Amino acid sequence: MNDGVTRGAFAVVWALILAGQWAVSWADEDGTVRERAMTEDPGGNVFEVMLRGGVEDSEEALRGARIVVRDRAGQAVWDEFDRGLHPWLLRSGQFAGKPVVLIGVRKTTIFDPVVARRPFIYSLRPGGKGLRKVWLGTSLSRPFVTADFANLDGRGDDELVALERTRSGGLSLGAYCWKGFGIEGIGRTEELDGAKEMRCGDVWGDAADEVVVKRVHEGRWLFEGFAPRDDRLVPCCEVWATPNPDLPVIWGLTKPGDGRPRGLWITTGDGNMRVLRFRATATTE
Repeated sequence: MNDGVTRGAFAVVWALILAGQWAVSWADEDGTVRERAMTEDPGGNVFEVMLRGGVEDSEEALRGARIVVRDRAGQAVWDEFDRGLHPWLLRSGQFAGKPVVLIGVRKTTIFDPVVARRPFIYSLRPGGKGLRKVWLGTSLSRPFVTADFANLDGRGDDELVALERTRSGGLSLGAYCWKGFGIEGIGRTEELDGAKEMRCGDVWGDAADEVVVKRVHEGRWLFEGFAPRDDRLVPCCEVWATPNPDLPVIWGLTKPGDGRPRGLWITTGDGNMRVLRFRATATTE
């Protein structure tokens, strides 16, 4: 360890590893591992897909990163993703009837000459030796900031959920299901004041996943869970936190089987970790 790394910083990284948060970053022999996701090939063999390396430009956009597939022994079996697509986001789920990975890329298209974030969905080839196209989307219904898979109805395939930019410049949620050869919108929210981040997981007392959005209000953080109702995503649960403004704060959602109650974990630069339980949203009908 570098002598300049504090014990507190080390504690934060170690806490993240224990919490199973795949978006941990650290240096290894092949550069920075920015995100990890687990998925399967058609034979049910488990592989780890990694977003590695790259550099951030003046606008904090990741450029030239790699997508690497490793087997369970930790051996790289494929590393030929086009780095010119500038991957910046990696998630895994069950979509279009198969295990898939979502790779966010930055590129132009034939009908859109502006470089923008595009959602590309792939499945693994047998043995993890390559990616097979499932859906290469030019966009969602609106420009998106981030996206993830969530099993919103608690059965069957996941849905694709995105935190999207509205016409007024704010953020709101949009959810999509697989429909034949593409996606179909199934619900959205109104604009969410103070929205900053989004993650998906089972944090409430049912069999389905929730979409959790971090919203900032006068220095406090509201983590608000959303679930589908008719053609909308509506608040169902929430928890508040007051972060220490002098310390870096990282958060994530607890995972089934990790020994913690359903909810949200939050850790600060001093190495302290707390698990917060969600409660029913006051506006839930």
